[in-house]
Amino acid sequence: MFNSNQILSSSVDFDNAMFLGSNIEVYQDGEPIDRGGQILKHTDDCVFIGDGYFIKETCGFKGR
Repeated sequence: MFNSNQILSSSVDFDNAMFLGSNIEVYQDGEPIDRGGQILKHTDDCVFIGDGYFIKETCGFKGR
């Protein structure tokens, strides 16, 4: 299950957020860099939100 304010860290977390259509915020170095939106898809390395993509290794992801 996916909860608001949950940190997304595993593939299952990203799958659940995508399936539920949850809005995701993107962080880098503890600072928000994108209010985000819904996850369109994700790979082992990247998360695709809207027209952009974010690298999992350098970004953090949290539900809003």
